[in-house]
Amino acid sequence: MVSKGWMFLAIAGLVVSLAPGAFAGDAGFRDGHWRTEIAVGTGVDSGSTDRAGDILVVGSVEWEFPVTDHIALGLRLLPLVTYAQDNEHNDDWFEDVFHGNDDYDGDTVWGAGFGFATRFYQIAKEQRGVFFEIEANALFHGNEFNGNGSNVNFLTGAGLGYKFKKPFHVTARFEHISNAGLDDDNSGVNAATLAFGYSF
Repeated sequence: MVSKGWMFLAIAGLVVSLAPGAFAGDAGFRDGHWRTEIAVGTGVDSGSTDRAGDILVVGSVEWEFPVTDHIALGLRLLPLVTYAQDNEHNDDWFEDVFHGNDDYDGDTVWGAGFGFATRFYQIAKEQRGVFFEIEANALFHGNEFNGNGSNVNFLTGAGLGYKFKKPFHVTARFEHISNAGLDDDNSGVNAATLAFGYSF
């Protein structure tokens, strides 16, 4: 069976192959812009751990710059990553998480990270219109995801979005979190998120 870490390595390889052209010549890194985003979504039930009812929130700040006419690379910081784990014994888990009910046993994961995203834009040279993206990020967090024994995990994903002529964008994304075998307990997290962002 192929390790879940291979997806992270494949994305990293793609970025490394694109990077030399991005940092050379007149175009590239210096022609970038800042991109901020907040993504919110729900866990998807998959595998041995029930993720239905969980909530994932990811905030990101990114320097995005052109690599080719259609492809852009983003170097990103994730100053906010939170994952509220549903408690199957309590239907009012949202109230418990944010108002400190001692009976709540689904620890909320709080953390931060860094990584990169690669996007293919429909409209050449303008980095707008319909786009497809892939991302890979390293996460460092307190508490642990249910069934996952590591406080270091990797957030990878793929999404389809639209960047408007005005500096706003929206993205629908499928995201996966796992520790890539850093710990024997490696029950992954799958989530479907919707992201809204602003570029400047």
